[in-house]
Amino acid sequence: MKRIEALKVLLKHRTDEPLIVSVGYQPSELNSLGHSDLNLYQVNFPYPSPLGLGLALAIPRQKVIVSDGDGSAVAGMSTQCTIANAAPPNLIHIVWDNESWMTCGKIRDGHLGPMPTPTAGRCDFEQLARGAGIEHAYTVWDERGFEDVLVRALRDDKPYVIVAKVDTSTPVAAPVPYGMTENAIRFRRALVDKGWVDPMHAGASTYKDVGFDFGAGGDKGGVEAIYRDLREVVPREPGNLSLDHARAIYEGVKAAGIDMFVYLPDSSNYLVQRFAAEDPAMLSVSVTREDEGMAIAMGGFMGGRTSCIMMEASGLGMSYLALAWLGIQQRMATLILTSHTDGLGEYTDYHVVTRYLAEPLLRGMGIPHHTLMDVSDAKRMLKYATMTVRGHVFPVVIQLPRQVLWHDPE
Repeated sequence: MKRIEALKVLLKHRTDEPLIVSVGYQPSELNSLGHSDLNLYQVNFPYPSPLGLGLALAIPRQKVIVSDGDGSAVAGMSTQCTIANAAPPNLIHIVWDNESWMTCGKIRDGHLGPMPTPTAGRCDFEQLARGAGIEHAYTVWDERGFEDVLVRALRDDKPYVIVAKVDTSTPVAAPVPYGMTENAIRFRRALVDKGWVDPMHAGASTYKDVGFDFGAGGDKGGVEAIYRDLREVVPREPGNLSLDHARAIYEGVKAAGIDMFVYLPDSSNYLVQRFAAEDPAMLSVSVTREDEGMAIAMGGFMGGRTSCIMMEASGLGMSYLALAWLGIQQRMATLILTSHTDGLGEYTDYHVVTRYLAEPLLRGMGIPHHTLMDVSDAKRMLKYATMTVRGHVFPVVIQLPRQVLWHDPE
């Protein structure tokens, strides 16, 4: 099966589904068949599937299609576990499997010969997806089989993975005639024009023109109920995590209007993450990798959610491609909350890596970052950080040192 022919089948059945497109030849092939501003091109691997997941969770009444390559899909295969657990009924993940890294070896008048991807060997992505827990994962070998599964996926309220076996042909097609940043802005505008995203959700003039009440503070009764339950089991003695500090930070999250909380479980962030996981009013997503979570949170932001991700600061070292590619170049944003900072009080030698990674790299990328030194300032700092995220459409990092997460002896 030739991918260009299968893409024609996809576009025949597509109505207004947003399409998240990986890198390589796919963007130019899709553009040659007819551009739509609902196409987001050049999403670098391994981020098409987590970005698509975040968008699907943000606009749950609208199908979202991910158009991925086999190399990208395998690189992000842990996301299949997150998709299976989140079980978005509106996500379709198409993996074009030509068993090759086709952009490698390309020359002006031909190709020197592609390098094989893992699926050229013993790797079977359908089985990977099924093993992760995605029931509806299928491999198709021709256009008819592809069309049959695609029609079912568009009709059913379940996540689908379609592994489409294609050859290595790459038809000549003109590149997309504008860059990644313009494409991402047009994509978001298309979501707004469809009525799926509030036009005042993000943009430099949002708060100046319409004001911003920092959210209503969320469901304080719900937060208090979680606090009472945790108080029965969380030790109050010095040397343990502080439940009162965790509540103050989470109340700040809610007051800032954050309605999507992505997290990789972490020892210091544990209690704040428990609040989010047990809050029925919060869309919470537990992830397998920090950069996966970054892409999910940014996909949620693109879909109109006010998102944050909470993780250990050393995970920023996993996330700089996502921050640079998605957060800066493609104008997606999220609030980032990190523990194990470069502040004083870190006593385990392995947390010293944060000092090497976090602040120097954030400074080098020009990403605003501030340290919450006093938990009593949590609500105000989180409000203003969220204000910057939404107003500038840019990621912001708030670092949480030991004294605002732990109850240490004087």
